[in-house]
Amino acid sequence: MRTTQEMAALRQRIVQLRREGKSRREIKELLGPMSNSTLGNCARRAWITRRSPAP
Repeated sequence: MRTTQEMAALRQRIVQLRREGKSRREIKELLGPMSNSTLGNCARRAWITRRSPAP
């Protein structure tokens, strides 16, 4: 079980990776094993930014 501080740091890292355009699978590969619910809860409000402008 992770502490509150560890979860906060994990969430920040997940949000950063999602904003860089990483997929959930790529994030799990980078950060190691975690449940889908943990990843989903941390990434809930992290939107992927577009790499190119919309037409």
